[in-house]
Amino acid sequence: MPHIVVGDPSQREAQIGAGNLLTERYLGVWVKDAPDELSPGESADVTLVLMYWPEEKYEDVRPGVSFTLREGPKIVGFGHVASHQKPQ
Repeated sequence: MPHIVVGDPSQREAQIGAGNLLTERYLGVWVKDAPDELSPGESADVTLVLMYWPEEKYEDVRPGVSFTLREGPKIVGFGHVASHQKPQ
């Protein structure tokens, strides 16, 4: 499952601290609506579901913030939150 990390979208490497541990807050998401394929450099509107809400509050996820999309420590994309809606 992918994760988002709220922060600078120009970041291109995961932040790894002492003991080889990731130092960023990974927020689990589920891709609900996205194109089947995207080429490098291509943009798209994508719908992500905050999959652990309400146990995880996702306080930092709000309209206007930037994030990187992660698969483990690998950054596979970036974007910004256009709108936010609490899951049903």
